[in-house]
This record gives sequence, structure tokens and C-alpha cells, in this order.
Amino acid sequence: MINQGVLYRVTGRYMDGQKIVGYHLVGEDESQSQESKDRVIWLIGRGIITNMRVQVGADGEVIIRGKGVNLNNLPVYDLVKDKYRNTSVSQEAANSNVPTSKYENSAAGQMGQYKIIRRIMLKNKCLGYEVQDYTGTITRKKRSQVLNLATQRLISNAIVQKYQKSPESAPELVLRGVGCDLSKLQVLIMGEDGKIIDPSSKDTKLTVRAVYMKHSGILYDTSLNKKMPFKAGDFIIYNANSAIDIVSADDIKREYDIDKKLTYAVCDDYLSMAKKYYIEVFGSKPIQLTEQMIKKWVVLKPI
Repeated sequence: MINQGVLYRVTGRYMDGQKIVGYHLVGEDESQSQESKDRVIWLIGRGIITNMRVQVGADGEVIIRGKGVNLNNLPVYDLVKDKYRNTSVSQEAANSNVPTSKYENSAAGQMGQYKIIRRIMLKNKCLGYEVQDYTGTITRKKRSQVLNLATQRLISNAIVQKYQKSPESAPELVLRGVGCDLSKLQVLIMGEDGKIIDPSSKDTKLTVRAVYMKHSGILYDTSLNKKMPFKAGDFIIYNANSAIDIVSADDIKREYDIDKKLTYAVCDDYLSMAKKYYIEVFGSKPIQLTEQMIKKWVVLKPI
């Protein structure tokens, strides 16, 4: 059912064999609706669907087109067979980690789900998430909005649980990743000016911590089961997105200013994942990194 005054976007198709019989729509208010082809044409004509348009063929036939989205790449639910097609995107919806079939009349509701892809952080506080739908559209939503979506089973990789810190405290709602660890997702950070920054972007000028390695060795990332060799003279850099880079001394000189007077780096607020890294200098045992250890590293300021 379409809610009055709400704009919608298409996220999936309903078919009977090779015939398109309807579309799955998701509203700005997160309401969902299954609409027939004729009904969708009517809605498009009134500007209610933002990512669809109509085209009139030479014989006067009305053809539905995507606007900013290829409709052929959307999930397809076969109403007669009561199941998803075998295309990759259709099976991605069908195999959602959070099925909606127990809570709705049809599993087709999964076509309206979002997937959490990145967290939006202010120091150690999660303000919200970046989510993606089946059209490939990426939007940013407040944490409260995502909690509400997850409560409705509209997040494909997270559910809501109640958490109580102590017997005296009131229970609160938290998100738990399903099929993923939300704490290990990439992060966007809120800057001092209130703008959201992607710390993984090379254009982002954020201060980082670095240590000069006098000997060769291996850096271990236990979360990704990854080994990164380094050689004597390299620098190990800890970034604001909790990622570690190994950078040569020449690149350090070209890209950073070293100021030993600086006592704070932006990455200092995002050291909670430091413990997933181990450094092994050849001839010595691996050492697990800690927040205290990294805060002793020199601060680098991008040029």
C-alpha cells in the first residue's frame, strides 16, 4: 500500500515466467508495497516513484524504464513458482541472513532490505550507518533509523537485541551483526566541523601515528588472517579507520610532515581495533599492539 505524500523507489520485480506483473517499492518512510505494472505506470506519472520513468514506443505502447538504475539488474521474484530467480542478485535477496518470511506473508519482502556496509563514528560512539539497497543506492542513516529498520527485519545483515549493562540499568537496544561482525566494518568518521570523512580516502588529510622499523619483520592482521612484510627503514602507520599501512621512508618524506611536538592524532580516537595486529621482528616473538603502545608513536601530518 502506498502512503500518501511519500516518495518511493523500486527495489525489485515480480514476474510470471517472462512476463513482468509488478514491482517492489520502498518508501522514504521505509514502508513497502507490491504494486502491479499498471499501478506503477500511474504512480510514475504522478512523480511518486523517483527511480523509474515511462517511455512511449512507436506503436503507442507504454514502456517502463529505470532512472539511474537498470531494472534488469534488480532481484526477481516469481509469483507463480513462489520463489526467487537464479540470478546472483535474486539469490542474494533470497539468501538474506535475516529472512522476513516468518514475519510477512511472502519472502519477497526481502527485496526491500538494506545491507549495512560502513559505520559512522564519532570517536568511540556510533552515530549511524551507511546502507545499500538492491539498486546499489547508498544512503546514510542515523543509528536510531537503522535500529528501527532492523526491528522490522529490513536489514539483511543485522538484528536488534536487548542489552542490559547491569541489573540496575535500564535495558537498551543494540544491533548485532548476522553473517558479519559490525565492529569490523569500515568506518566513516565525524570531523570537528560536523562533516563526515572517509579516512580511507587518499584525499583525506588526517593526522596518523607511525613508528620507524629498524629491522625487517612481519605485521599480522588477525581479523583478516593477513600477513604484511616490512623491511628495515620502513614506517608502520596506524590510520583513523583502524587500518595499518607499511610505507617506505621516501614516501613518508613526500606525503607527511613529522612533528615530534604534536601530542594528538585523529587516529587516537579509533585505537580500539589495535589489538587485532601483531608485529614480529625477525628473531623475536610476535608482539600484540595496544592503544598505549601506538600512542607512543610519532604523529604524522599529511602535507
